[in-house]
Amino acid sequence: LSDTGATWLDGAAVAVQGKRLEILDAGFAYQYAICLHWAVSQISLGATDTMPLNTAERAVFMFTTMIGFLFGSLLVSLMSAGIIAYRISKKDKLLKMRTLRRYLAENHANRHIATAVLQQIERRLSVREKLHERDVPALNVLSRALRSQLRFDLSKDCFNAHPIFRLWISVDVSCMQRICDEATSLRYFQVLDELFCAATEATAAYFVSNGKLSYTQELITDASGQTSKFAVGTGDWVSEAALWVEWTHVGRLESAMESKVVVIDAGKALKNLFHPGLKAIAAEYALQFHRRIVSARPPLARYPSDLVV
Repeated sequence: LSDTGATWLDGAAVAVQGKRLEILDAGFAYQYAICLHWAVSQISLGATDTMPLNTAERAVFMFTTMIGFLFGSLLVSLMSAGIIAYRISKKDKLLKMRTLRRYLAENHANRHIATAVLQQIERRLSVREKLHERDVPALNVLSRALRSQLRFDLSKDCFNAHPIFRLWISVDVSCMQRICDEATSLRYFQVLDELFCAATEATAAYFVSNGKLSYTQELITDASGQTSKFAVGTGDWVSEAALWVEWTHVGRLESAMESKVVVIDAGKALKNLFHPGLKAIAAEYALQFHRRIVSARPPLARYPSDLVV
């Protein structure tokens, strides 16, 4: 029923050679196209005052309307998924912060320390963590040989930055790949993360692949009795002595910004050195390195540190 006496069928009529052609007088294809066009427009909110006047126009109009409907649905679903993911991440962060505040309150933490703890944890929870190899399940299906090549490729800047490792690569690259596979790991550090502290046994050497660290020499002071601080940047080695001698850290190393560091396990590195020629080179290098350490003392030279020998 129509309160105006007109229906949508009236708008579907077209003028042909000066005469009005009603929908019921048109062919079956045109009648079907009109009905489908009307249905699609209602579903996708694509109704328009500009009406197509033939079957081809209606087909094109329906096709574009369906494309708009699919695009709108995709956009809405993506936005919904994004909002849900954002709310879940926020909920996880809020839950962790609420638990932390409760812990600090129940244990009557000092107000200034509690504030510092809350600020640092909130800042770190806002940083997107870098992916480690263990976080990529697809790598588990790689062959051992190809995975070893991948690890070596990701760490080769570290080895190319040291003359003894460059020599080893030129002599036996497979040996260096094995050392990289067994003794090397990539680690990411946030601001104020501590890599090692003074008076602890050195178990690894560190190569700064990207970022900036801060080294504070504590056990050996200058003539004024003050500790010395040094900036450690991309391409620098720290605690190389751990690879060649029994070494104790004489300072503290911490990250000054988000940094990527290659860590070489001192105990595993030389155990995977099977090439007899490379073993002889390593033994001679370690002997000369040790001689340099024991001879480095004022006034002829500065005491050795985790940075320089």
